[in-house]
Amino acid sequence: MVAGEVSKMPAFYVLVPLLVGISGTATAKVQIFPESLSTEEVSCPQFRLPDHRGPILSDFERSWYSSQLEAAGETSLPRPAEIASSTTKFVIRFLWLRTFHHPVSIRVVLRDDEGELIARELNGAGGYSPGTVQQQISRQLRKEELDDLRKTLEKAKLEKETLCDSASGFDGSHWIIETVEPSGYRFLDRWTPRKGPVRSVGEKLIELTGWDLKPVY
Repeated sequence: MVAGEVSKMPAFYVLVPLLVGISGTATAKVQIFPESLSTEEVSCPQFRLPDHRGPILSDFERSWYSSQLEAAGETSLPRPAEIASSTTKFVIRFLWLRTFHHPVSIRVVLRDDEGELIARELNGAGGYSPGTVQQQISRQLRKEELDDLRKTLEKAKLEKETLCDSASGFDGSHWIIETVEPSGYRFLDRWTPRKGPVRSVGEKLIELTGWDLKPVY
């Protein structure tokens, strides 16, 4: 992984970790995220500590997010080198964890002029046990949907997102986006974003499912 290609926002470390820990959901059996997310440290002010440094993805976050993705039937994304030698041009995955509402995983695979959508909604809660798959969809995107998604991604410029954003809180949501293309892998974790690139891309992916996933926060 190239330094500067990974972005993250600190998690809410007070309430939700306790909830997840008590319910025993922060346990994953598979390695979903690159190890470098836990070994590279970033300077990211939080809880009024301007000099705070820590890993891009803490052990707790890795286990928590992985357990949610695993429950949704997701595995690790392909490596950039694998993308470069295949017909796949770009992969984006959005993990949406609302504390008291159903977890949602949405993945889009782009191949030249085609795009495949794979989405699953679980029946648990983002801050508790993920539960099991409640509904799922796997389909090809229509040309107009594909063009609209590409425009959203071009406007969002996720590759230019800052390495750290210090927003945090108690009950809320995590908007976690991963992208893979031949040039590299990127990871972004945003706490309850009300606007910005991660919010706009996440909303577009939610829209593509056609599901009623209110409340959106």
